Amino acid sequence: MAVYYIEKQGKWRAQLGSKLNRRTKSFNTKLQAEKWEREQREESQDLDPTTWNDLADAYWESVKFTKHKAQRTRSGEKTHSVPILKHFGKMLVVKTDDLVIDDYRELREKTVSPKTKKEIAGNTVRLELAFLGQLMKIAIKRRIISRNYMSLVDKPKLVDKYIRISDEDRVRIFQGQHIPEPFFCYFWLLYSVGCRASELAELQVQHVNLRLKQIYFPRTKNTRSRTVILPDPEFQILVYWLKRKERDPACPYVFPSVRRRDRAYIPFDFSGYWATRKRQLGLDAIDPAISPHSFRHERISRWFEDPRLNEGQIMELSGHLTASALNR
Repeated sequence: MAVYYIEKQGKWRAQLGSKLNRRTKSFNTKLQAEKWEREQREESQDLDPTTWNDLADAYWESVKFTKHKAQRTRSGEKTHSVPILKHFGKMLVVKTDDLVIDDYRELREKTVSPKTKKEIAGNTVRLELAFLGQLMKIAIKRRIISRNYMSLVDKPKLVDKYIRISDEDRVRIFQGQHIPEPFFCYFWLLYSVGCRASELAELQVQHVNLRLKQIYFPRTKNTRSRTVILPDPEFQILVYWLKRKERDPACPYVFPSVRRRDRAYIPFDFSGYWATRKRQLGLDAIDPAISPHSFRHERISRWFEDPRLNEGQIMELSGHLTASALNR
């Protein structure tokens, strides 16, 4: 808290608060500046002291985060919370409005990633703002603020990526030398079944019914379970993989990876295998935008192209809850 004279402007400036929550105002006289500073200090004593860090701590411990969201979703939210909490963490929730959030959005859209040397993608900024929106819902529920300022903030536009895996791409991906068996079995099933990459990576042996040729996903992105019937060729690939000699019967996962530190089994590291395969193929072999999630999009697109299937049947196969999510 301070009142000081600005010689160049011929004004008295009153300043209140810390660096993150600082308020300043200029006046013609020292008396006016001191009066404003005193009124603001008295008003600040009645403000809710909750910061965004406080709300984040409450969110990490909430049932919504710990039980209602999958492990990969929780990890993703933790990652996208880092820049948000670095910027807003110590700021009072009641002193944050849509103008402050919009300034953050513009700042992030101009930020160059030290890893890629390019400006941060709009979708990354959207996910960061989505995390802030989660915290804002908690603030409204606790009556710290009365409105959701996120509704007034312009979100970065998503780049519409229409990516297809052509038959030529598929041949390049699955044929050739030095293709590890885990890669072939996992990604061929991913391509054929149309499930999410994390769902197949976390699939456990106990959820495979060899008699009925079914795999059961007990937990999906939308928290609902789903059962998928495998076509015979894909079922034979799965049987072959499960019966391979080097398989450890103590491993719970169908496609395991091993943690380096303690040699414990963890869900399949599909990102690592995919990065290795892309390096083997070379930069110009396939569309660089193709990712493990593209296999799911391609399968759903091919289901739509099958005249024997209607939209309701495709929703059952893909696990979408709504037609809008499926069409998107």
